[in-house]
Amino acid sequence: MSKIINSKFQCANTTCLPFVTNILSDIRQCKMNCLAQTYCRAISFHQLTSTCQLFDNIPNPNGNMLVDTNTITMIVIAGTRNPPEPTTTSTTSTSSTTTSTTSTSSSSTSTTSTTSTSTSTTTTSSSSTSSTPSTAPSTIPNVITGSGGPSTYRGNNGQYYSFSITGSLSGSVWGSDIYTDDSNLNAAAVHAGYAQNGVTTTVIIQILPGQSSYTSTTRNGVTTYNYGSWGGSYSVVGNSG
Repeated sequence: MSKIINSKFQCANTTCLPFVTNILSDIRQCKMNCLAQTYCRAISFHQLTSTCQLFDNIPNPNGNMLVDTNTITMIVIAGTRNPPEPTTTSTTSTSSTTTSTTSTSSSSTSTTSTTSTSTSTTTTSSSSTSSTPSTAPSTIPNVITGSGGPSTYRGNNGQYYSFSITGSLSGSVWGSDIYTDDSNLNAAAVHAGYAQNGVTTTVIIQILPGQSSYTSTTRNGVTTYNYGSWGGSYSVVGNSG
């Protein structure tokens, strides 16, 4: 701020009257008070009364100052304000807008679907246990009349033998369909469905090699046993009445 000692503004009208008048301890505080306000352009500080006057509209100092002892007048110099006076920057921005039009062609395809209905007929065959034992297939060749038991013919694998037996529900049997060759033939024939309990009939067996295991089941009133590996086997394949 520029300083003019022993002078104050001489105003011809009210436009240069102070907009703020304060009582401050010294001129430094008066100066800082002005610089902190955007519209303050000058101050007059009366040292005897400690009166600080702030002006926002001042006349030309040349020829408009009045001598006043003990009064100091200061005028704001541009760029010394705290905070600095705001600077307005005008920026012209030209915006160019490009409009893009996208045309979408939609193709609709009509599909005719023909559904064919297929009717499936399932025939269920009901199997019942007949009181008449099954008979041997007519294609069994070279049936030899046996004696003793199946184990007598171990090793004659594939050969057929006929035995006259009386069906029984008791007797030890190991396996299902394929039996160990020491299984009771009377009970095995009932289990296989080729003999009836208490009825004497002739059954045909086929000698088979030993198996690694034999499975237990219950059929026709006979329950067989599980067993592991055994050296010889047989299967009851039919009867001759």
